[in-house]
Amino acid sequence: MKLSLSVLALSLALAGCASIPPDTQPLPQQDLATIQLAADIHLASEGWRWTS
Repeated sequence: MKLSLSVLALSLALAGCASIPPDTQPLPQQDLATIQLAADIHLASEGWRWTS
């Protein structure tokens, strides 16, 4: 019984040690100017007025 608890504890401890592969390709980044333009268009379509 004591051996089976030790094996269970060991297997549970090792289960939490999964290997994480390194990122091979960077995530695509969106241009900040494009994001701001999209936000401005959205606000303009809702009737918001602003001055820059």
